[in-house]
Amino acid sequence: MKKVVFKYFDTFCYGELIEDEKHKNWFKPKNASDTFGYDTEFEHVFFNGLLQDNIQSMFSVDRPEFKELLGEWFKDRYGLAVWRVL
Repeated sequence: MKKVVFKYFDTFCYGELIEDEKHKNWFKPKNASDTFGYDTEFEHVFFNGLLQDNIQSMFSVDRPEFKELLGEWFKDRYGLAVWRVL
């Protein structure tokens, strides 16, 4: 299941990280800016609730598992530390 969820993230969430114009420590994917954001100061990944709802309904995962998968995928794809997924 992890491979399938990662494939979903690759398809709908992955993109070059760009800095938010208003917040210097905040980055988001260029092509999918509404899916998640990353705070470089605290190493937090913030996600859109709709992304969580989609993953939970399609793949029958609970919130903690979703957060774990998103954090692991983010670390793998971007090579950045993740302290928390919020």
